[in-house]
Amino acid sequence: MLQKVLEFVSRHNMLGKDDKVIAGISGGADSVCLLCVLKDLQLRYGFSLEAVHVNHMLRGAEAEEDARFTKELCRQMQVPCTVYAYPVADLARKQGRSVEEMGRIVRYRAFCQRLLETGFNKIAVAHQMDDQAETMLWNLFRGGGLRGLAAMGPVSRIPFAKEAEQGRLIRPLLCLERKEIEACLKERGLPFRTDATNLEDGYTRNKIRRHVLSYVKEEILPSVSANMERSAEQFARIRDFLDKTAENALELYGTVTEEGLRLSLDGLEKLDPAIQRELVRVCLSRTGESMRDITMQHIESVMALAKGATGKQLCLPKGRRVMKSYGDLIFTGEKKQTGLDDPKKSSPTELDVLIPGSYLIPESGEKLVFTKKSFVQREKIPDSQYTKWFDYDKIRSPLKLRGRKPGDYLTVNGDGGTKKLKDYLIDCKYPRHLRDRLILIAEGSHVLWVPGLRISEAYKITKETRTILEIKRIVGKESKNERANFSDDTGSGCRRQDPAAGGKDQQ
Repeated sequence: MLQKVLEFVSRHNMLGKDDKVIAGISGGADSVCLLCVLKDLQLRYGFSLEAVHVNHMLRGAEAEEDARFTKELCRQMQVPCTVYAYPVADLARKQGRSVEEMGRIVRYRAFCQRLLETGFNKIAVAHQMDDQAETMLWNLFRGGGLRGLAAMGPVSRIPFAKEAEQGRLIRPLLCLERKEIEACLKERGLPFRTDATNLEDGYTRNKIRRHVLSYVKEEILPSVSANMERSAEQFARIRDFLDKTAENALELYGTVTEEGLRLSLDGLEKLDPAIQRELVRVCLSRTGESMRDITMQHIESVMALAKGATGKQLCLPKGRRVMKSYGDLIFTGEKKQTGLDDPKKSSPTELDVLIPGSYLIPESGEKLVFTKKSFVQREKIPDSQYTKWFDYDKIRSPLKLRGRKPGDYLTVNGDGGTKKLKDYLIDCKYPRHLRDRLILIAEGSHVLWVPGLRISEAYKITKETRTILEIKRIVGKESKNERANFSDDTGSGCRRQDPAAGGKDQQ
C-alpha cells in the first residue's frame, strides 16, 4: 500500500524536502492512516510535519475523547498537535448554514490559522477514493457540471483560504479505497475512533455512502470507486484546458476599468459556447473571493443578460453584479465599487466659474483652466479634445461646473436646433452608469461643453467673434482610462453623423 501512495505522491509532485505540512487529523480511520503514511513519507522526503485536530463541539464527551485520542496518537508518533474547538451548531444557526457545511468551513479555517502561525506551506487531508466517488455523485445529482465531476484534485487550492494564506492542499490517500486503509490499520495494529454520526442518515453524504455507493459496489460494480477516480482525473484535465483557454480569452477581450471588469460582447460571441460560459465564470471569479454560491444557473443568467437590452443588470451572490452596457458586460464586486446603487448619495462637484480661473475635478482627477483673450481673424482654431474655444460674447450668464440635471440640452446645428443632453448621451451610447458622474460646463440649462465629448454649436467661433473663452483640460491618468472609448478625437464613441445636424460631423 505504501508503494502505491508513494507512486501517487510522486506522480502529482505533492511533497518535497523543503515542504512544511500540516495534517488534518480527526482520529478516524482515514486520518490515522494519513498520519501513519506521512510519517513514512517523511523518512523519504525529509519534510516538516504537524497535526491539527478540530473539535466541532457537537458530540459532547465523545468529541472531547476524540481530541484526547488524537493528541496521544500524535505524541506517540512524535508529531506536534494543535487542537481547535468551534461551536459549529451555534455558528451554523447564526449564519444560516447546514451543520455539515459549517463544519467544513471551520476545519479549513483552523488549518489556515495554523498555516499562518507556523509559516507552513501545505495542508494534507485524508480524502480517499470512496470520498471522491461520494463527492462526484452528489455533485452530479445537484447539477454541478464539469467542475463537480472533476471533484477533488490530488493537489488543489485551499478552500476558504484568504489571499494572505498561501499554500496548497494535498490528498495523498486519494489513490486508496476505504478497504485498503482498514487493511493497513489492521496490519499495523493501529487504533482509531469511529464517529457515530457517520452511521446515521442525517447527512446527505452518509445517505450516498450507505445506500447508493454501497449498493453499487455490492450489486453492480465492485470497482466503482476506482473507476470514478479515473474519470475524475479525466474531467479535471478537461476543466484545466477550459480554464486556460478562458484565461487567454479574457486577456484578449477583457479590460479592467474604474467601473469594473469589462468583457467585450463581440469577443464573447466569437468563442465556442463551452468557452463562453467558462469565460463568464472566470470573470465572476475575479469579482469575489468565493465561487461556492455561484451555480450554472447564474452563469446562464449572465448569458441571457448578454442578449438583453443595454442598461439591464443582475445581482448575484456575494455582492456581485453584472451589467450590460452597449457592447460590453461589466462585472463588479461589492456595491460600493459600482456607483450604481444610489447616485444621489455622493453629490457631484458644482462650482461657479470665474474667468480667469482653474478648477480641479475630484471625480475625474482632471483640471479645467479658463482664460479669456482677443480673437485674431484667420487664427487657427484648436482641433483638440483637450483645448476648446468658445465665443465669449455669446455667454450671457455665469457659467457653472456641475453634474447633469433634468432639462439640460445642447445646440446641435447652426440653425439653433437643440437636443436634450439625456438623448444625446443615449444616441452616442455613453454608458448609463457613468452619466451621473459626468462634469459639464453650462450656462443655466444650456451645456457649452461635455469635456471629452462635444461642444454646443451655439457657442462656436464665427467671423464675428471678438473675444475667446479658452478652456483647457489637463487630464490625469485615471480620467484618460475612464473615458478612453468616448473621446472626441478617436473616431469612436460620440463622433457620429447626427441627422439633426444635417450630416455634420459633431464634436
